[in-house]
Amino acid sequence: MTKKTNFFKELIKILPKQIWQIPIGKMAGWVWGGVFIWGMFLFHAGFTEISLLLAVILAFLLIWISIADIRWHIIPFPITFLGTIGLGIARWCTVSNVTGWQILFELGVIAGIGVLIFGIYFFLRGRRGWGWGDTFLLIMIGSGIGLLDTLIAFLWAIIVASMWGVGLLLKQQKHLKSPISMAPFITIGVFITQIWGARILSLCTQYIVIF
Repeated sequence: MTKKTNFFKELIKILPKQIWQIPIGKMAGWVWGGVFIWGMFLFHAGFTEISLLLAVILAFLLIWISIADIRWHIIPFPITFLGTIGLGIARWCTVSNVTGWQILFELGVIAGIGVLIFGIYFFLRGRRGWGWGDTFLLIMIGSGIGLLDTLIAFLWAIIVASMWGVGLLLKQQKHLKSPISMAPFITIGVFITQIWGARILSLCTQYIVIF
């Protein structure tokens, strides 16, 4: 007789116990403090109740994942998987002009972009640098904020990560082959996009019209 297994229980077993304890352990202050500050910025930016709730949930997941990536250089798949499903369903149910098929299409495009980045990095550097965890993280973000905002956030992440890398090189604390945890920079990119994305896009549009 085959023993039945619970998919979500088996999924949770993949993660080390310390990763699950981040929001309630010694690092809990960083998580909840970051979520509170993020939420205050979003409230000041004029987010509605539903969009504010979804954004705060995404912020909680991103800060949690960022801490895990910084400490153990791992982006936990169970969190990104459950986050993708939860945020996608919530966005589908609360945003009137978004359909389930549209969300699936956006996630497919983001997954394709992630695979492309993985291939390009491996071809140019001859080793893995962009991991599948980074791709799953972008998919989770896309499930919550959509394709366009995810791409903009990713561009900001590249800019901030590049500036950070140059700063470390100047201080001789890193070299070109040193790994850099991308989750914190992607989190910063999402924060910039949500808070100032519309203003930055408006300014860029004005300059393009002028020139």
